[in-house]
Amino acid sequence: MSFLTTLQKVEDIILGKKINDTKPKDHWKKYRRPKVKSNI
Repeated sequence: MSFLTTLQKVEDIILGKKINDTKPKDHWKKYRRPKVKSNI
């Protein structure tokens, strides 16, 4: 197995395979820790 194939498999596991494609692009924001100082 080549390194790139291994890397692709690891990436699939981290990203959750194709499930990530159905989420909105900004879905990752809910996983961020809220900032202490908001600029709103």
